[in-house]
Amino acid sequence: MPPKQKKGKKKTKKQLERERQLELAAKAAEEARQRELEIQRLRELKAKEEHDLLDEFFSKEKEILKKQAEEIKSIHSEYNHLYKNVKHEISIEKNWEKYLQCSKIPNPKNESDLNSYISVWKDEPICNNIHEPNTELLEMQLPDVESILCVDIFNEYTKALDEKNEKDIETLYNHLKEIYEIINNKYDKISNLLLENIPSDLTDQNENYQFTKKISKSEFGLWCNITKNPRYKTIEFNDKRQLITIPKPIIMESISIRLIYREELPELQLYKANNKEQLAVIGGLLFLDLLELPEPKIETNQWIIQPVLSNNGVVKRVNYEIAPPEDTEIIDENMNSSLQAQWSIEVSYFIPPECKILDTATVMQWDPIKKVWNNEGISDVSINIESGLVKFKTINFELAALVQEKYSEYPIINWKLKYKSRNLAILIIQGEINRIVLEISNKGCRLKSPIINIMNENFNEKWYNPNLLLMKLSQIGLNFRGPKNPDEITLNDNIIKNPEAEKHCILGISNYLPMFNFRKCEYNSESPTSQVIFQFMRNKNADIIEKRAKYLYDKELKEKEELKKKKEKEMTESDYNSNNIIDDYNKENENRNIENSNDNIENSYNELFDPNNMEDELIDDESDDDLDNKEEIWLSVVMDASYILDENKYQICYIVNEQDLINEVLNENPENPEDTSTSTMNNMPVNTNASNDLKTDIPQNDLAIELEEEHDIKHLYKFSPKKYEIMNSVYQVFDKITDEKVIDAIKLNRSILFEHNLRVILHETGILIYN
Repeated sequence: MPPKQKKGKKKTKKQLERERQLELAAKAAEEARQRELEIQRLRELKAKEEHDLLDEFFSKEKEILKKQAEEIKSIHSEYNHLYKNVKHEISIEKNWEKYLQCSKIPNPKNESDLNSYISVWKDEPICNNIHEPNTELLEMQLPDVESILCVDIFNEYTKALDEKNEKDIETLYNHLKEIYEIINNKYDKISNLLLENIPSDLTDQNENYQFTKKISKSEFGLWCNITKNPRYKTIEFNDKRQLITIPKPIIMESISIRLIYREELPELQLYKANNKEQLAVIGGLLFLDLLELPEPKIETNQWIIQPVLSNNGVVKRVNYEIAPPEDTEIIDENMNSSLQAQWSIEVSYFIPPECKILDTATVMQWDPIKKVWNNEGISDVSINIESGLVKFKTINFELAALVQEKYSEYPIINWKLKYKSRNLAILIIQGEINRIVLEISNKGCRLKSPIINIMNENFNEKWYNPNLLLMKLSQIGLNFRGPKNPDEITLNDNIIKNPEAEKHCILGISNYLPMFNFRKCEYNSESPTSQVIFQFMRNKNADIIEKRAKYLYDKELKEKEELKKKKEKEMTESDYNSNNIIDDYNKENENRNIENSNDNIENSYNELFDPNNMEDELIDDESDDDLDNKEEIWLSVVMDASYILDENKYQICYIVNEQDLINEVLNENPENPEDTSTSTMNNMPVNTNASNDLKTDIPQNDLAIELEEEHDIKHLYKFSPKKYEIMNSVYQVFDKITDEKVIDAIKLNRSILFEHNLRVILHETGILIYN
């Protein structure tokens, strides 16, 4: 009989507890895995059901969306046709006015006349006597070119930017570039003549030659170091508006310094950097040149021997290079900085004090070879914001300017567009730093706020075309001309939206502005690139406008009916023969009456937005300038330019009630859903209760609840056919929720120029696609 095996050692309570804990952990892990699998299954099931629902929906709605897309094309075609006709009429009127003025300045759009004028002006002499030069002839030539021709060309250039006419943009830009090259060449020639004819009978033997004058748009200064007197360290130009402190290396050389300062907006467009760093010039351009000084004239009894600087009659520039002390082999960084300080010139000049200057603004110089702005060799920059005084040191004699970030106001914090009165709208934009209020009308655009006091120009009262106004604002530091390309800007994680989506939004907004106000939606920046989201609300005058439209519409119908009955009565009372005799006469009268009736209809609708019309007065509510009014109820419009389903792309647009989304996230239903929409919006389903969500056959267990809790407001903006009714474009969305009589009134009251200016300013500011 084998021996009995020894019993194993009895497990302790601690070991048993540990095994139990391991079993529980394994069981919990398995349950968690099964839970994850179930959640994944629920997601896939819900995604499949959503896909099938969308596929079924788009298969039914495809033809309707296609018809709506064709309607949008016809609307664009009609707009382009009307704008072209209006533009042609304006062009004829302007040409006639210029003809009556007997102006010798050519039309910028007439290539042959413009080229002939520039060619003739280029060859005109700059002074009458080259041995006794003065600037009188140049002062007579430049005002016509700078104040009239350049302004006319630049106006046409900015209009071409408004219209996206690439051919005209390039042509007019090249003309501006050519004209300013000729202007600078003429300054080179007059400078050369002044240098070659320095008076030999200066009043003081220790005095240097200096010439300063305001010539047309330029502040011109020329200084010649004849005496090499070390006591002369500061050069004053144009009543001390520009100062240059010269270092010892220049004082001890026979050299000349020239300074030209101009604040011409057209010229600023010629100095756009090729690199990705986007900078805007504030104020004007400061041209600094170090010129060779000719030997003095030798005068005898009957002869004058005069050295000539150049054969082509232009100045000869001198390179300004730092030279280390003799017997110095190695220059460390400290020694190099010390040398730079010794060789630097200190320059100061004034820019307009109303400029909005950022803390990051600095002085840079233009590299003509690389075509970029850089700050190499520049130091000790100081800016007095109140007086507009700019000071800096530099070792480079190059074009200099005060620059700052071009897109400093982006991304836009907030914006609001509201209807003011007939063909007048207010656009309020809050940027990262500044806030502006613009007025848009059929005359153009103008700045309402802030008030800008520019000398010799009533800036806040003058109307400009959209791009011209935004460029003028940029020149004084208000940078609200938005980026159009992702390569132009790198700020935060914001991205530029699909331009097609923006185009649809602008079309709808520009056509239905009289009935609605519009503003930014905070979820626009978080939505996909294909989507543009903004908010709208019926404006305070919408009910009055609707009432007037219906009244005028019914009034015209009643008048037509009475006219028809009157004619029928006249026909029954007259005999047959008389009718035959006057048949042609009646037809002519009938046609005339129809024309008069149409005119009366249009005139009546013109009264629609007249504040003095009828007993109800339009409300002028300045409180709408508040961008953050929490008491107002706004609805959101989602325009998706490329909704993708199985590699098929659709353009869809729908309305979202943000309050309902919040209630869905909180698993609550709104107490009074009717209060969140207006009477005119009942035709458009707007984000109904959570019960209309996509449903599955899965019971509402804790897994389904957990799945629903993953959704946030941004996710709920996603389109679902059971929640939203879609259209092809924003235009059709507003068309459906607006009364037909009001639509007719708006179309008859339409101003193509107002619509054009509104479209351009919305696009150029980029408030829809980048905020």
